[in-house]
Amino acid sequence: MNRKAKMSRTISKCFSVSTILLTVALVFASCNRNAIYSHYESIAVDGWGWEHGDTMGFSVPPVSEGGLYSEEIGVRTSGTFPFRDLVLLVHHTVMPEGRRWTDTVDVAIVGEDGAPQGDGISLVHHSTRLPNLMLNEGDSLHVSISHFMRLENLPGISDVGVTLRQIKE
Repeated sequence: MNRKAKMSRTISKCFSVSTILLTVALVFASCNRNAIYSHYESIAVDGWGWEHGDTMGFSVPPVSEGGLYSEEIGVRTSGTFPFRDLVLLVHHTVMPEGRRWTDTVDVAIVGEDGAPQGDGISLVHHSTRLPNLMLNEGDSLHVSISHFMRLENLPGISDVGVTLRQIKE
């Protein structure tokens, strides 16, 4: 094969790889489309697990527009999680007015058939939507999440997160 043909094949392969990488990047970017806030906190999986009193805190900066917002709680688990469900306490505080409420969230980890209920392979992502919330322009939101399980140290949870999206009508 001559040098020109080899160069043409190399350029073609580079273009194909670039196209694939761009497509993957766009897919990941679109996963949080319309999200005004999305953040996850890691839990040390090499330690004892998520301790009962360990609360994950998330501070959503002031929103630029008032309106209706959807909230989603995300959890990533490994195969060492010992239960079918995960019960979370999700505390909300809207500032500056100081409005507070708590949701108890049951996250299905494993279905009736024994199959994981989320997406992923080594770590499985589970998400649960909470009731929509109304925020005024300039409101900020503080969310704190703790587990409400019988074990003092809960193994198999690697990350917990919050995603907030504005609902456009």
